[in-house]
Amino acid sequence: MRLSPHLRSLSLIFSIVLMEFTAFGMIIPLSPYLARDFGADDLEVGLLMSVYSLAQLIFAPLWGYLSDHLGRKPIILTCLLGSSLFYFWFSFANTLEVLFLTRILAGAFGAVMSVSMACIADVTGEKERSRNMGLVGAAIGLGFIIGPFLGGLFGLLGQQLGKGPPFGSSFSALGACLICLMNFFIVLFFFKSKDFVFPNSKKSFPSRENQKQLLSANRTSTKTPFSISIKKVLLNIKNSHQRRVQQLFLAIKYPVLNQTLLMYFLLTLALAGIEASLFLYVRDKLSWSHFPASIGFTYIGLMMVLTQGFLVRKIIPRLGEYKTVVWGLIIGGVGFAGVGMTHWLWFLALSVTLLCIGYGLASTCLSGAVSLLTNKDQQGSIFGVHQSVFSMARIIGPALGGWFYRDLSPSAPFYISGLMVLFALLVGFSLKKSFPKQGKMAIT
Repeated sequence: MRLSPHLRSLSLIFSIVLMEFTAFGMIIPLSPYLARDFGADDLEVGLLMSVYSLAQLIFAPLWGYLSDHLGRKPIILTCLLGSSLFYFWFSFANTLEVLFLTRILAGAFGAVMSVSMACIADVTGEKERSRNMGLVGAAIGLGFIIGPFLGGLFGLLGQQLGKGPPFGSSFSALGACLICLMNFFIVLFFFKSKDFVFPNSKKSFPSRENQKQLLSANRTSTKTPFSISIKKVLLNIKNSHQRRVQQLFLAIKYPVLNQTLLMYFLLTLALAGIEASLFLYVRDKLSWSHFPASIGFTYIGLMMVLTQGFLVRKIIPRLGEYKTVVWGLIIGGVGFAGVGMTHWLWFLALSVTLLCIGYGLASTCLSGAVSLLTNKDQQGSIFGVHQSVFSMARIIGPALGGWFYRDLSPSAPFYISGLMVLFALLVGFSLKKSFPKQGKMAIT
């Protein structure tokens, strides 16, 4: 059965994002272990996780600008090829400096998801866009289940093949490189540019005749690489970052929205703050090697997907958005603190389960609340603010967690993350009457 062009485009984007985050998921458990093996202290392990997000944030406007002017396909291909190269280099790294350099460069080329979301916007009407954007979230979640599991298996295989890089645990990075190369060739041969030149199609995919007309118009109007000056590109990047800062300050002026964004920031910061520390923790306290740590991260990905994709849909109709957030923060806070107290595997598993359920419930409702608090003509701006808040937490969190782990105690990052969630809960108590519900807008 042949898929319609619209469904074929969406299926392809789902596949691209899935493989991208499968490769990324293979690297996350590996990075702290390799960094420690190369002499990194706990703060440096956290910084290794932070620099990727920082580079990604800085270079995202560049790839967005180029994808608008040169087309989606060449930019996705460039980013995938760059990721493949830097994963390959990462697998041969034998110093901490090379680890940092490869992660920074990989972050600079980490625009596949943002360009893929632009692709979905190209072929989807406004009414269907939110639902289809959910495909990206589903692909990310699935990637974080498959990726760590594959990474652990590649690490075991690498240990059978040799000790030093690119073998041993570093072999997982070669596996990530292979996934990215496969993704590159899928895009090269199956990504049809004509399927992604129709901005904001409303009800149905354009007819074949309209496709030819729009494709012809797109080709004649699209600038060549030589017509895009470096000065224009740099100016666009500068303006994009300035616009994000302005949008953030504008959002802060709204009393309910700013508190909701603060809660989301604290919750995301709490999770990001334990990301690197958790791998150090299970290595130091439970003597886990790379493989069981990868399996543990697979379990976290699975719990997140089950919570955000299944539990949220069951709980919100019964409790409502506000109570779901409150209970999510309470359960998540207990989970964060519980990890810091753990001395036994069963207690760690229980605490991590509570952490995942609580984070999944609260973050999903808070993200939805940000959208409900905004009029339709402001959705794009507030979505940008939402992404900026997420990015800032992802940059600050790992470094902060590594610093606490090194200078306070191995349990400190988890207790402090629990306190952040508690503070978010206190902020939430002040929103009991004004927290948005489905179908209601609080800002006009």
